[in-house]
Amino acid sequence: MVMRTLIALLLTAGCAFAEVPDGWFEFVISEPAEGTVVDVSGYSPEPAGDSGFVRIDDGHFVDGRGERIRFLGTNLTFQDAFPDKDRAPGIARRMARLGINCVRFHHMDNQYAPRGIWDADFEDRLHIDPDQLDRLDWMVYQLKLNGIYTNLNLHVSRKFSQAEGFENADQLPKYDKGVDNFEPRMIELQKQYARELLTHVNPYTGNAYADEPCVVMVELNNENSALRYAMERKLDDLPEPYAGQLRDLWHGWLTATYGTTDALAAAWDEGSEPLGDEMLVNRDFAAGTERWSLEAPAPAEGMMEVVDDPEQGRVLHAKLSALGTESWHFQIHQTGHTLEDGRLYTVSFRAKADPPRTINLGARYDIADWRMVGLNEPVAVGDQWREFSYTFRAKEPLAEHTRLSFNAQNKLGELWLAGISLRPGGMLGLPEGETLEGRDISAPGSGHTRQARRDWMAFFIELERRYTQGLYDFLKDAGHLRRRGRAAARVTYGLRGHACLLATPALPQQALGRQLLVHRQHADDRRAGQRHPHPPVPVPPGGGALHGQRVQPSCAQRLPRRVHAYAGDLRRCAGLGRGLPVLLRDADRGLVHRGHQQLFPHGR
Repeated sequence: MVMRTLIALLLTAGCAFAEVPDGWFEFVISEPAEGTVVDVSGYSPEPAGDSGFVRIDDGHFVDGRGERIRFLGTNLTFQDAFPDKDRAPGIARRMARLGINCVRFHHMDNQYAPRGIWDADFEDRLHIDPDQLDRLDWMVYQLKLNGIYTNLNLHVSRKFSQAEGFENADQLPKYDKGVDNFEPRMIELQKQYARELLTHVNPYTGNAYADEPCVVMVELNNENSALRYAMERKLDDLPEPYAGQLRDLWHGWLTATYGTTDALAAAWDEGSEPLGDEMLVNRDFAAGTERWSLEAPAPAEGMMEVVDDPEQGRVLHAKLSALGTESWHFQIHQTGHTLEDGRLYTVSFRAKADPPRTINLGARYDIADWRMVGLNEPVAVGDQWREFSYTFRAKEPLAEHTRLSFNAQNKLGELWLAGISLRPGGMLGLPEGETLEGRDISAPGSGHTRQARRDWMAFFIELERRYTQGLYDFLKDAGHLRRRGRAAARVTYGLRGHACLLATPALPQQALGRQLLVHRQHADDRRAGQRHPHPPVPVPPGGGALHGQRVQPSCAQRLPRRVHAYAGDLRRCAGLGRGLPVLLRDADRGLVHRGHQQLFPHGR
């Protein structure tokens, strides 16, 4: 019902509201009039930082007088971080009246002017645009005058390329995440940008950002965790030279920890069993595709056949020519096997793909709830034949209901498999033939021992600690980060900040009279809770966030990002704090925005 409503709204986006759909109601966000009960700018009556630097005292933020201070924050992102100078005073004034007292300048480093901070006269993203910097200076100054502090973000979404001299950068994860935690020159360029930004003197405040008391915190790197990307196996198939850099760091850590291959093998050993009889049926494809299944439901279009290869013999060949709707809509599997709980099993096979891809090798239930039973391994398959082998310990399998699957991840192209084998037994420890001296210790996955996986995590935790501490020490020792707080802003386990930062949209002039449609459908609310699994927390009377009271993050996260509702209106619409799905319509432009889309795409 909700999806049909959204589609209908999108199709009629060019028209003014003729009627409100069933189950929705209009919520008009008006300008808080000066001096009225909804104008709360009096809570921040002085210029931000006028009493001195904000600091941490006994786990709480305090201002220069030592008085407790709480922050209700919002984001200014992309070009909204650099508003026209004639609009900046009004934006700052409106934020203050709504109770906002901290603004996070976010995604400034993503694009060239006018949508970002980089000078469009240069191909690289190394030169700050002076006009954009002047707009930023003016906006920070206006916020300061209205009692609003600033949170400056350093690396958020700058993507390096060949223009900056980074080979094969187009093959790296989005925004170079994970990689920029260890690639030396990327780290140096992060420092260079931080130095240029934080030592720049704002002509309107008269202070460099490093010495500006209205800058309450600096975020070093947003949602960027090498550990997270390693655990998601997004660093397994890096191009050179990045793969070699990470491999050298990994082997350096192992050598420092264990010293010798023998010591490493002893630490990783969890036993071995002789290989038993083959469990797969028709593993040599002598009976064609019998007992092998291709899962590619409509709208996916796929085929599977057995072909003769001059070197590999009989080979299973599958092709996806039209995409499905789910990540598992191109997979090959054999079902109906019985595994013993706690016993070792070894899967081996040969594979190639066109184009190269990462497939997911799994042993799981072949009935709902399809849970994994010990093997869940991403496998990088190239365009040349390669042999793979994985040993795992079965975990809570279901008799006659284990499926061995090769999930090709719903990507167009071809996959060839040969020599597939599933046998009880094997060695669970350091893979045979891998040595510290040969510097070929593979990245531990589900087929490795618990200690191997712990070491892999410990290595990345140490790598992140060294990166974050090194960047922080550089800024502090160089005088670029003297008294304000810092945050790594990581997702996995890092600092998330002390303030309740509702991701409120930017506030252009057209924001006046904005209309908000709220649909009360509990089924969708429950699905939203599953996407953001935080326990619900009751919203305090009056909406809670207005006076700086801490609100559990799920209250914000269950709404689409950047469509959270204006903070000052939360006490008049407390229902928005309970995770209700929302849709915001720009009545002036006839546009509907949801999710991660830009809320106010002016100038595009």
